[in-house]
Amino acid sequence: MSMINREDGFTLIEMLLTILIFAIVGLTLASVFMNGAFGLQLSSQKTTI
Repeated sequence: MSMINREDGFTLIEMLLTILIFAIVGLTLASVFMNGAFGLQLSSQKTTI
């Protein structure tokens, strides 16, 4: 019983950590990608909005 409880606890912690990491990385990549896309659009395509 103790092994199952410990495994469940570790899996829950790992799931939470992975979710947080993916969320942080996703937000950072999204912000950087959006900033880069807007920068490229403003610099290369000034006519198209």
